[in-house]
Order: sequence, then C-alpha cells, then structure tokens
Amino acid sequence: MRQAQDIINFRTRGQGHHDITPEVKAWVTRQGMTSGLLTVFIQHVLASLSIRQNPDRDDLHSFFRRLEGDDEDMVPRPTHLYATQLSIPVREGTLALGTRQGLFLLEQGDAAHTRQLVLHLIGE
Repeated sequence: MRQAQDIINFRTRGQGHHDITPEVKAWVTRQGMTSGLLTVFIQHVLASLSIRQNPDRDDLHSFFRRLEGDDEDMVPRPTHLYATQLSIPVREGTLALGTRQGLFLLEQGDAAHTRQLVLHLIGE
C-alpha cells in the first residue's frame, strides 16, 4: 500500500457550484496508483463539496439561496446540506465516478476566494 497527500488551491468566481473534477482527476493520475480510495476534504466553513450530475448552476444556486434565512430562522444553509469531506474509489487509475457524476465545490462567499482542498489517496 502507498499513500499520497497534497493540498490544492481552487479559485472560485464567487457564489455557486464550481466543477473541480478535472483538477482532482489530474492529481489522481499523477500519483500513478491503479486502485485505492481518495478522500477530498475542504478546509473552509463557507464552502462545501458534493458529487452530482453537472447541474444548471444558476437554477441550483437560486434554489439554495431561497432556502436561506436569517441565522435566527434556523433554516438550513446550502453548506449544511453538503459535505466537508468526500470519499471516492479509484479504479484503473481514475476516479470511479458514474457517467454523469462530477465533483463540485459549493461557494457561499459573495466574492472570489481561494479554497484549499486536502487530497489523500491510499492504494496501490
């Protein structure tokens, strides 16, 4: 068994869903492992992760904005509906995602931010 770990920075363009699949796939490929388990962890509270079909980002983000309320309302925020960590199997040297699945970062901040993702791959 081998392990690889790294931090990659991802620059968002402000609120919405940002596809991080290409960057994560490229990192996994560079590790040269054919099978294993990848953990992706985001080090931020106003951003989160999801595995989903490529969404219509504008409609999906609008939906989550409507869910928001004042803090006292105790209405779930979009970041509460997503994960700070994902586990994805690696098969044949690549992410074992479904045909239409991708990894997405949900940015809650109004402005562009640089978000850090910790990647940890264990396998062979």
